[in-house]
Amino acid sequence: MRIMIIGAGQVGRHLSRKFSAEGQDVVLIDRNENRLRRLERELNILAVHGSGASIRILEDAGIDNTELFIAVTDSDEVNLVACLLSKKYNVKKRVARVRNEDFLSPDAPLNEKALGIDMLISPDRAMTDAIMQMITVSESFDTSEFADGQVLLLGYVINENNPCAGLTLLKLKQQKGSYRYVVAAIIRNGETIIPGGEDRIEVGDKVYIMVRRQD
Repeated sequence: MRIMIIGAGQVGRHLSRKFSAEGQDVVLIDRNENRLRRLERELNILAVHGSGASIRILEDAGIDNTELFIAVTDSDEVNLVACLLSKKYNVKKRVARVRNEDFLSPDAPLNEKALGIDMLISPDRAMTDAIMQMITVSESFDTSEFADGQVLLLGYVINENNPCAGLTLLKLKQQKGSYRYVVAAIIRNGETIIPGGEDRIEVGDKVYIMVRRQD
């Protein structure tokens, strides 16, 4: 799976290490060339110097072949513009980090749905105690935090007793209630799938989800 990360700050570095260690094809874009070169020597990633809000830089970095796009710079504007630009290409999942609460309300004129972004994450939100039913009945094989602990990347194996087994992502979305998460990837028989709404969760799947903490 090809993953493009915009921003080589703490969050971007953590994600790059995480995905690179899993053997994913990681592209990291940042304006700080020295930081990029250090990370490129340390990790098995492609480091691209420049702005994630530049079409030229995104194209040079291989946006055409990217399946998961994550913008986590310190600038809301750069993150949102980068995600909006990625919509021009065949990117299946888009995640942007924002601090401005005006983007985070479901009733906001420019919320996730209006922007066409799968998840807006906020480092300033408090944590909810429960995440979702799928987590409580599955066996975790991977857990990681980023965005100062405000976002979780979780990997779960779907067992035969899981009520999510057999559901499409569209059906699961209708049932998830107040929980906010994105099914980022499904690994099935060694193959990585970037799922869409019609893809179905099956017993034995390894499911990666991104969950933001709520108020």
